[in-house]
Amino acid sequence: MASKYTLATLCVAARPPMDVQIRDVSRSGLGIIRAVSRNGWKRVVVVCGGLTITVTCAIARSGPGEYTAGICITKS
Repeated sequence: MASKYTLATLCVAARPPMDVQIRDVSRSGLGIIRAVSRNGWKRVVVVCGGLTITVTCAIARSGPGEYTAGICITKS
C-alpha cells in the first residue's frame, strides 16, 4: 500500500539518526527513501510518530540524488 511519503527517523547503531520518507507499507515491511547510502546497515530501527519498528534492510537501489531501500519488519 502506498503512503503519502510520511516522514520518519532511521536509527543505525553508532551513527546519528537520519530522516527518511516512508514510500510504501506492507504487512511485512516498508519502502523508504533517504539521501544517503545504506553502507553497513543490517538491523535498524525506524521511528515514526509514537511507533518504533525494528527492521532488517533487504534491498537497496540508488537513483539521482536519492537511495531507496526495502526493509523487512523483524520480530524482536
